[in-house]
Amino acid sequence: MKQLNTDIALVKDCLRGDINSQRKFYLRFAPKMLGVCMRYSNSKSDAEDILQEGFMKVFMALHQFNETGSLEGWVRKIIVNVALQYLRKRKIVFEPLKEVETMYVSDYSNDRIFQRFEVQDLLEMMNFLPSGAKVVFNLYVFEELSHKEIAEKLNITIGTSKSQLFKARSLLRTKFQTKKIANEG
Repeated sequence: MKQLNTDIALVKDCLRGDINSQRKFYLRFAPKMLGVCMRYSNSKSDAEDILQEGFMKVFMALHQFNETGSLEGWVRKIIVNVALQYLRKRKIVFEPLKEVETMYVSDYSNDRIFQRFEVQDLLEMMNFLPSGAKVVFNLYVFEELSHKEIAEKLNITIGTSKSQLFKARSLLRTKFQTKKIANEG
């Protein structure tokens, strides 16, 4: 409750045009949101562009924050939407996987190979994923969207969302196994 009150006060100060509060707001959320942007982009430069555009939208929409939910969650939602717009402009490709289009994609959360590595390892390995698989993996794993929600956001079929997640997990599993062997050797 205390954090919410602090967030509401910060938002109100920003809306009044207080430069120090706007700077404080940016410094509070920018590092974490840059990490979100990095997951959706192929370079730090692209991530910084997304972050910049995202914060412009955050500040323009700040009056819409309803003061009931998490401010960080609200900011994150805007940043993710800006990242998706950025990717749409670059025409991300969802490479078809006909053999898994109708397959049931099981939950790999209990997959032991993924539990042996740090989050940073996962983030680095995600940079090697094809763009479509990377975006779907991000939305499913980090944003916790359903395949239906992903399909709607990206204007793809639910089957394509499932196949891209399957592809991302398969490629990541292979990378993790290769890294595991290299670490043990």
